[in-house]
Amino acid sequence: MKDCTAKAAFVVGIILSTWVTAQAQAPSPSPTLMPDGKSISVVRVEADGTQRLWKFPLAGGAPMLILETIKPVGYHLWIDDHTLALFILGKPNTLQLVDTRTEEAETIAENPGRILRRIPHQNKLSFVHKISDQEWMIKAYDLQTRQIAPITQTFTGVEDYAWTPAGDLLMAKEAKLFVRKKSDWAWQEVADFSSAGLKTITRIAVSPNGDKIAFVAR
Repeated sequence: MKDCTAKAAFVVGIILSTWVTAQAQAPSPSPTLMPDGKSISVVRVEADGTQRLWKFPLAGGAPMLILETIKPVGYHLWIDDHTLALFILGKPNTLQLVDTRTEEAETIAENPGRILRRIPHQNKLSFVHKISDQEWMIKAYDLQTRQIAPITQTFTGVEDYAWTPAGDLLMAKEAKLFVRKKSDWAWQEVADFSSAGLKTITRIAVSPNGDKIAFVAR
């Protein structure tokens, strides 16, 4: 069941944004399979421009608001069935941990990147901390101790990354894809897509068993 749910989440993240947008009748970024496997959560841009988190049942039916007061939401990550990590737009943008039952929010960091991930085999989430225009760092937030620790600097101006199931880190620079293996933590080039006419790779995703990679490119 866990494998099926993970595969469904991967499919949702790659191909269901069109369906969700049609249902919402407004742009809906970041479609994500919810922990119960029965609904998709999306950041819905409402008629007045408000960005809040909604859920759409996979079986059909009316969408429902998940968080009423917390806005504007940019991106989200489910930690468990009632806990969310949220990229909240503002001056500055903030990374917040929210309990959906009470809508109580805890600010983790200011100026985060848009990609929020669970770190494989650890009770931690990762995010890019934009410390300055020149220094961006991938950091780990321990969900138990509430401590933040640095992992590695990003390539200049790059905030998109992904983890493999084995715990290796993927990041792209222009048309090249790099991996930072858990065994040595040195960036290694693994592919160059420039010959295919690509110039920039963003929004990287890895399949649940680690045998496929999807990304956005231009």
